[in-house]
Amino acid sequence: MDQAVHIELPDRESRRSLVELYRGNLDLDLSRLDTVLDRTDGVTASFLKELIRRAAVVAADREDGPGAGRLHVTPDDLDAALQDLLDTRNQMTRAVLGYRAE
Repeated sequence: MDQAVHIELPDRESRRSLVELYRGNLDLDLSRLDTVLDRTDGVTASFLKELIRRAAVVAADREDGPGAGRLHVTPDDLDAALQDLLDTRNQMTRAVLGYRAE
């Protein structure tokens, strides 16, 4: 027998905790995290996990080259990844990751 369980979307503080959890050991500058939290109202935990992953990819692309060392994700990298996820061309991605426009 299948069972459906409703899981509430994470509130602001839960989203903050999820970002901390998903960043793991990633050198992620969270100095503009409040702006990210403002823009991610209505997202699922999987959306936030994908946001962190994409921000790391943006940073890796930026830092790729001679002398590239430990990956550092800047607030601009995080903003770029969020903009990409929220872009209208990524409607299917948002649907799969669970984004509800308010």
